[in-house]
Amino acid sequence: MDPDSFKNVISKFDTHKLVRLSPPQLSEILSRWDIVAEYDTLISDFIRILRYEQNIFLQEKTPKNEILLRKYDSLAEAKEVLAGRLVIYEKMWDGCGCKIDYYA
Repeated sequence: MDPDSFKNVISKFDTHKLVRLSPPQLSEILSRWDIVAEYDTLISDFIRILRYEQNIFLQEKTPKNEILLRKYDSLAEAKEVLAGRLVIYEKMWDGCGCKIDYYA
C-alpha cells in the first residue's frame, strides 16, 4: 500500500463511521502506523489502538472475521472504547473459569 492509499483509507472517514480492511491492508497498516495499544482477545484476534500522523483509530475483528477500523477524536476516547471492549471479552470468559490478564 503506497502512502496515498493511507490517505484513501483516512478519507473514507469523511463519509463512513467505520472502514473495512482486507488482511493485506491491515498488514501494511500495522507495518507503518504506530501501535499505541494491542491486546489479544483470545476470542476474536487482536484489538488495537493505532496512530497515523495526528489520527487515532481502533482496529478490531468481528466474529465474521471482518477487520474494522474506527476513527476517534482523541486517544482518551479510543482508550475508553477499548476498555469497554475488554470488559465484554472478559465476560465471555466468565463461564469457563479462565482469567485473562490483559495488562500483563
